[in-house]
Amino acid sequence: MDNIKKRVLWIDLLKAISMLFVMLGHIDFCPSQWSYFYGPFFLSAFLFASGYTFNNKRSFSEFFINKVKTLLVPMFIFSLINIGSRLLLTFNNDQVISQDIKDCFFQIRGKNDELWFIACIFGASIVFYFVNKLINKQKIFIITILLLCFCSIIYDKTIGIPLPWHIQMYGSACFYMGLGALYKQNENKLRKFINYYSLMLTLIMYFIIVSMQYVYKQGDPIVFYNYGQSILRYFTISGLGLAMILQIVNLIPNIKLLSFIGRNSFIYYAFHGKVESLILVVLKKSEVLSQQVINGKMILLLIIYLILEVILLIPVAIIINRYFPFMLGRSKVRNY
Repeated sequence: MDNIKKRVLWIDLLKAISMLFVMLGHIDFCPSQWSYFYGPFFLSAFLFASGYTFNNKRSFSEFFINKVKTLLVPMFIFSLINIGSRLLLTFNNDQVISQDIKDCFFQIRGKNDELWFIACIFGASIVFYFVNKLINKQKIFIITILLLCFCSIIYDKTIGIPLPWHIQMYGSACFYMGLGALYKQNENKLRKFINYYSLMLTLIMYFIIVSMQYVYKQGDPIVFYNYGQSILRYFTISGLGLAMILQIVNLIPNIKLLSFIGRNSFIYYAFHGKVESLILVVLKKSEVLSQQVINGKMILLLIIYLILEVILLIPVAIIINRYFPFMLGRSKVRNY
C-alpha cells in the first residue's frame, strides 16, 4: 500500500513541475531561449505519466467512454468557458466567436487551440490502447513505439502540415507514453539507478548538451513534437531530460502544494492563461510593469507571476472539485 501511495505522489510531483514550466513558458516576457532547457521534458513528462498510469484491462468501449468523460468533455467545457470569457472581456462579434468554436472542434495546431495538448493525449491514447493491448513482448513493443515516433518525425520533416486533432503528433506521443509503461513494468530494476550521484551525472550531461545546442544555434528548442536538426540529438536530449525530471521527483520530499498542482494540472492548464492575462492587466494599469522593470528584475517578476498564478487558481480548483466535479468527468466530489 505504501509503495502504491509513493508512486501516486511522485506522479503528482512530476505533473506539478511540468505544469509550472508550462505556465512559465506562457508568460509574455519569459525569455524564449529558456525553452531550450525545459522544452525537452515539460510535455513529454505528462505523456510519460499517462503511459505509467495507463490501464489496458478495460474493453475498448469502457476505455473510450472513460477518455471521453475525463479528457474530451472537460476540454470542451473549459474551452467554451475560455471562449465565453473572451467574448465578455473583448466584446468580439458573433462571427469571431463562432470561428473560435469551430476551431475548438477542428483542433488544428495554431488555430485557437488553447487546450491542444489534451486533444493530442486523447487521440494518442486511442492509438496507444491498441499498441499496449495487442503487443505483449517487450522488444516488439519498443520497436513499435520507435516506429510510431519515426512516423511523426518523417511526416514533420517531409509534409509538415498540421492535421486535425494533432494527428501528426500521435506517433511521438505514443513513444513517450510507451516509455512510461515500460518504466512501470521494470520499475523495481530501474529504481536502483535513482540516486543523487546518478542525478548529478544526468544533470551535468543534460546541461552540457543543451548548452551546446543553444550556444551553437543547432536548431530550435526540442519538444516532444519538435525534433530539431538531429534525430540523435533529439532522442539524447529528450531521454536525458526525462531521466533528470524522473529522478528529481523521486528524490525530493513530498510538497503538499506541488501535489495539489499535480492533482489539478488539468485546471491549471485550462485557466492559467486567463489568470496570467488578469495579472498583466493589473500590473500594467498600476504602472508596476514596464520594460525597464522587466529588464532589471525579470527573474523576480517571473517568480512572482508563477506564485500569483498558483495561488489564484487554488480556490478555482477547490470549487470545481467540490461543486462541479462533472467538469472533470467525475461524479464524486473530491475534498481537500
